[in-house]
Amino acid sequence: MSIKKTVAIAAAAAALTALALPAMAETTLYGSARMSAFWNTVDVDSAVGSNTDFNEHLQGNSRFGAKFANGNMTGRVELGTGVNLRLLYGSYKFDFGSVLVGQDYNKYWVGSEQVYGDDNGNNSYGSLWDTRQPQVRVQLNNGLYLAAIQPSTISAPTTTENYLPKLNVGYDGKIDNFSYGVGVVGQSYKVQVATTGDTGGTITSLMGYAHGKFTAGPAAVVFNLGIGQNMGDMGFTSISGKNKFAVSGNKIEDTTNFEGMVQGSYTVSPMVKLNAGVGYVLDKNDTYLNDDNLMAIFVNAPITVAKGFTVVPEISYVDELDNAANNANGNKTYAVGAKLQMDF
Repeated sequence: MSIKKTVAIAAAAAALTALALPAMAETTLYGSARMSAFWNTVDVDSAVGSNTDFNEHLQGNSRFGAKFANGNMTGRVELGTGVNLRLLYGSYKFDFGSVLVGQDYNKYWVGSEQVYGDDNGNNSYGSLWDTRQPQVRVQLNNGLYLAAIQPSTISAPTTTENYLPKLNVGYDGKIDNFSYGVGVVGQSYKVQVATTGDTGGTITSLMGYAHGKFTAGPAAVVFNLGIGQNMGDMGFTSISGKNKFAVSGNKIEDTTNFEGMVQGSYTVSPMVKLNAGVGYVLDKNDTYLNDDNLMAIFVNAPITVAKGFTVVPEISYVDELDNAANNANGNKTYAVGAKLQMDF
């Protein structure tokens, strides 16, 4: 689908939404065009060696959307390239808090400022990313929240029995210059595993998390940590795919997961900012030959050229480290380039 046709469809969708909601007092349209231009060098741990390639493209997270507001009711719809639906939710504010219905980011996700990989933001490398998902979320004024999220059963069993949504309970708070959040998320389903005939069991996925942001003048530190079990089976993304349960003989073996990210930032001036971050992922299972781990490091400097126009030069390094299946090291990727972004 051409870019011209994509923009036309997005504009038509936003216009139809606006017409369908004539009572809305405020409607705000917005868009963001994002281009990626990077030299990528992939170093393969084999006789293949390494290769370098230049890539320039319209990022998949370029977007067009609309925000609506009418008293205590707010709403939002956002489309990406393709056209794919990024966000679509409504939220109503009560005296006790608010209720959100629709597709939104999950509360445990905290992305970094990494722009390589179409604003990857350390997704699959420490950000606790399981995509934007349909949910019903209640947020209380005291910081507590409860979300019933669309469940995931992505380990391709022959049959599954799923009785409950993915449940998330958490708390957001702030102490002086430190804002933080803690919580748990989990789901459970019954499964019959194809490789073991009629042998089955219950797959329980669970994760505890903590994230925070500390600011001191122009400096800021952001972190996100998660420790869990079978996180891939409730939708958390993974480059290696080793964050799910495994099967050994007639027995289902749970996988232990750790994922974390930390980023430091410094605002040099209204035009220039510096960011540096590192993310790490570890998956352990008794059936694995080695612990499977991954790492991503980046340094960038967002530059505001003009209002709505930003250029972000960056150096990123991604290392697949140890492979769970063998003693070979994973690929190493070096990326040097920039993101160009215009918001309107």
